[in-house]
Amino acid sequence: EPVFDYRPAALDSARQALSGFAGALAEAANTTPDMATIAVQRAAASWGMRLTTSQAAYLATPRRRVTVVQTLDRVFDRWLRAGVTNSGVLDSVHGAIVLRSGAEERRLPSDSVATFAMLVSRARLVHPDPGSAVGDSVYMRLLATFFHPTVVADPAATQTRREEVRRSIAPEKYEVLAGEKIVGANEVVGREQNEKLRGLH
Repeated sequence: EPVFDYRPAALDSARQALSGFAGALAEAANTTPDMATIAVQRAAASWGMRLTTSQAAYLATPRRRVTVVQTLDRVFDRWLRAGVTNSGVLDSVHGAIVLRSGAEERRLPSDSVATFAMLVSRARLVHPDPGSAVGDSVYMRLLATFFHPTVVADPAATQTRREEVRRSIAPEKYEVLAGEKIVGANEVVGREQNEKLRGLH
């Protein structure tokens, strides 16, 4: 089975980054009302995020900004903590996977692991401002920006385990001594002989 790692540190990184971003915006918005939107845009740009004027104005409002950030923090704590991987990672995986968490590992169905697409659907269940198009764009934008997968594939470990399984399988099923008769001309091949013939390469 493919090997995946559960990384709780990713949750801490997501929450710390979101908190730092919110703090930067709060400081920027603490200016004259006519400059708050521009200040928020500049603060967001310093974090590598370009906000539209309407998005910046939305986040410049303390009540809206705090509500969005607090909701995202709950989303991360509730669902990201449980384990979420990037969208598309499991598309080619069928059956079980091995999920490692520290020294512990367990096998579980691949479809039981949440993806980012599933996280988005769950986050919409607690949307703080579903009636606002701008509020929705801000909420989804911040969710995507600060999401860190807590379940990550480990291709090297997967390949190592598969090589170990291959080496554990004997390349031959039967051995035939030199001169040993397997089947004679015009003889009916019995079940045992047939198995032996299939095992010879």
